[in-house]
Amino acid sequence: MADDRMLQEAIEAIKSGQRSRARDLLTRLLRNDQNNVEYWLYMSTVVDTRKERVLCLENVLKYDPDNETASRGLILMDALPPDENLTPVKPEREREWGISQIFDATGESIISKRQQPRTTLPLAQTIALGIMGLVAVSLILIPFIFGSKRPITYNRQVSTVQPFDTPGPTLTVPPTQTPTGGVPFVLTVPGPTPLSAFLEATYTPTPRYVNTPHPSEAFNSAMRSLDAGNYEAAIMFFDQFIQSEPTALDAKYYRGLAYLWSGEYEKARDEFLLIIDRDETFAPAYVGVAQAWLAINPEWVVGDELYKAVSLAPDFIEGHLTRAEYRLQRNVPQGVLNDAEMALSINPDSGLAHYYMAAAYLLLEQPVEALESAQKARELDPTIVENYLVLGKALIENGRTAEALSPIQTYLTYVEGDGMTWKILGRAQQAAGYHESALRVFEKALSLNNNLLEIYYYQGVSYLALGDSENALERFRRAADQFPDWFEAQVGLTQMLYESGEIVEANNIITNIVSLAKTDEQLAALYYWRALTFEELGYLDLAERNWNLLVDLPAGAAPPEWVDTALNHLRDLGTASTPATELSTRVPTMTPSPEP
Repeated sequence: MADDRMLQEAIEAIKSGQRSRARDLLTRLLRNDQNNVEYWLYMSTVVDTRKERVLCLENVLKYDPDNETASRGLILMDALPPDENLTPVKPEREREWGISQIFDATGESIISKRQQPRTTLPLAQTIALGIMGLVAVSLILIPFIFGSKRPITYNRQVSTVQPFDTPGPTLTVPPTQTPTGGVPFVLTVPGPTPLSAFLEATYTPTPRYVNTPHPSEAFNSAMRSLDAGNYEAAIMFFDQFIQSEPTALDAKYYRGLAYLWSGEYEKARDEFLLIIDRDETFAPAYVGVAQAWLAINPEWVVGDELYKAVSLAPDFIEGHLTRAEYRLQRNVPQGVLNDAEMALSINPDSGLAHYYMAAAYLLLEQPVEALESAQKARELDPTIVENYLVLGKALIENGRTAEALSPIQTYLTYVEGDGMTWKILGRAQQAAGYHESALRVFEKALSLNNNLLEIYYYQGVSYLALGDSENALERFRRAADQFPDWFEAQVGLTQMLYESGEIVEANNIITNIVSLAKTDEQLAALYYWRALTFEELGYLDLAERNWNLLVDLPAGAAPPEWVDTALNHLRDLGTASTPATELSTRVPTMTPSPEP
C-alpha cells in the first residue's frame, strides 16, 4: 500500500537523520488517517518542541488509552502523573559509545556542541505499534542523541560515588500522603525515550579536535557514517580512503573510534597503538588506547597513557574528562576535581565537567558544592543520565530528601540501578510521604543487595507511619540488632517497645545509649524517651530531670510537641526545678549526620 511505503520512507528518514523529511511524510500520513497511533508515535520523535511532543503522545492515548509507550513519555515530561502499574522497560544499549547527531532547521546533520565525552542514551530500535493492540517490540526511535566522542564508558559504575547514608532526625515520620496528581513512582521505569528528545533546543556545534580536511568522498562518507552511528559503513569507507592515503593518521584515528564504539576493542587498541608508533605526539590516540584497554578490562591501569595525552595536548578537553572518569572509578576525588577544573578552563559550559565536580564533592563530603555542581550540570546538559543520581544524592545530603525523588526516578528510568540506588529512591519516597511505595522499593533494594541491612530501619519508619506497629517493631528490632551503635535504630526500637507496653525493655535500651547521642536532636530524643519510660516505671524524680533537660535544649533541637509534652508533665509533677545536668553535660555545637 502507498501509505505503508510512505511510512517506511519516514522511518528510514528518521534513521538517517532527515527529520524534516520524516516530519513532512508523517504529516501527509496523518492527514489521511488521524487515528493512527503508529503515525503519532513516530511524529513525537521528530517534532521540535515539548508542547508538540506532548500533543502527539496525548493523541496516541486518545486513540489507544492503554499505550504504555506514550504514557511513559508523558510521565517523563511531567505531562502525566507517574503510574506504578506500567510495565518496566529496560532501555536497550546497542553500543557503549556513539557520536551524536542533531539537526538544523533543514533536517541536515551537524556536529554536537560538545566534543567532550558524556553519558548519553542509546539509539533505540524502531517501534511497531498498531491501533489494534500490536505488541511494542522496541522503543521509540529518537534521531538526535547528544554527545560526540565518548572516551570512557568502560563498565561505567557511577554508583562508586558512594552515598553518605545519613538517617534524618529520630523518627520524624512524614505523614502518609496522596498528593494531587496521582500515585508515586514505584517499581516501574517510565519511558525509554531518550532525554535528548525532551530538550527544547539543540546544542551549538564546535569543531573536532582532530580535523584535517580531505577532498575525498570516501573520507567524507566515512565521517558521515561515523557521526550517524553506522560504524560498519564508516570502517568500510575509512578502509577505502586509507588504501589511497596510508599516512593519514587522522583517518586511522577515526577508524579506531569506529572499532571502539562498535565493540571491537582489540582492533581499536591495535589501531591506536599503531598511530602512536607512527607519531608519539598524537595525543588523542593515547586517550583512545586507554579507552580500549579499559573496555577490555576495567581494572587495567592506564594512568600513564592519560597523563601523556594531557601533557601533549593540555587543550584536549576529552583527555581531562577521560582521566576524571578514570579517577572517579578509582575513588580519587581530588584528582577528579583537578581534571574537571582543567576541562572547565577549556570549556566553561561543559556539563560533564560539572557532573564530575559534583561526584567528587560527594566523595569529599562537601554536599553544598556537590549540589551546586550537579544542578549546573543538569542545566548545561540534561542528557547526562548519571548526573541525576548524583543530584539526588546531593539533595539528600543537603537535607532535601523529598526533592531527590524526581532526579532518582529519572535516573532509574534509564538505568536498571543497584540496591543502593533503589534504597535512595525509597528514602526519597519516604520523605515525600509515599510510605507504601517506599516499602516496595526497599524490598526491591534488598533483593538486589541483601547486605543493605540499614534498610530495616527505614522500613520500620514507614511501617510506623502506616500504623503497622507489629511490623515496625520487628524491623526496628532487626536494625537495632544489626547496628548496636546506631542511635536512631535504638531509639526506634525504644519507641515501639514503649508503645507495645514493654516499658522495662524500652527503658533498658534508652538508658544504655547515652554515649551514642552526639547532636542536640539526638539528645532531645534521649531525654524524651527516658522521661516517658521513667515516668511509667514510677521513677518520677528521674523523669523530672529528663523533662527539664529536654526543655533546656537550644530552640529547634526538639519537635515543638515534645517540648509541650515536657512542660505539661512538669506541671503535672508540680515542680519547675532547676534543670539537671547529671545525665549529660554535653551541648553539641555541630550537628553531624548519624550513620549506622
